[in-house]
Amino acid sequence: MDMIECSTRPLSPALSLTSPALFSLLLVTSLITHASAQQEVVIDDNDPSIIYTPSDGWTEMDNPLDRGGSHMVTVDSRSVATFTFTGVQVTFWAPLWPSELSTSVSLDGGAPIRISLQDPNSPVDDNAGESVASAPLWTSPMLDNTQHTLVIGTWPGENVAVVDTLA
Repeated sequence: MDMIECSTRPLSPALSLTSPALFSLLLVTSLITHASAQQEVVIDDNDPSIIYTPSDGWTEMDNPLDRGGSHMVTVDSRSVATFTFTGVQVTFWAPLWPSELSTSVSLDGGAPIRISLQDPNSPVDDNAGESVASAPLWTSPMLDNTQHTLVIGTWPGENVAVVDTLA
């Protein structure tokens, strides 16, 4: 059996337990470890963790401009999509259209927030399909790392809501 010889030597003065260099190294290592522990999880519109109510009020629409190739849409102002998650932030992704569309999000029972889905660079055409690929349109503020609920629906007075991706 091979033996490994170890010796004990005092830390160099540059890395003593009270040195600023060692403290800085430990702090940076701790921050990197914490930052890497918070990872983005991407939830596509057809993920079962998004609950569509009523289920027959939502339709899946295929389009190459959507993340994952499709999005869910409702034209029923009573329909909602509910996503419950544990984390520190959530981002709503959707494509844009050359028409006046919007969707509403509400986080943890808060006031609804209107998210415009209108492509500002295209002339209005209510019969046209998506004109801009899905992108992040709204991101929550930083949250406590606890359970949260995001409810997606129509903006009051409108009757369209879209869900493509949550991250």
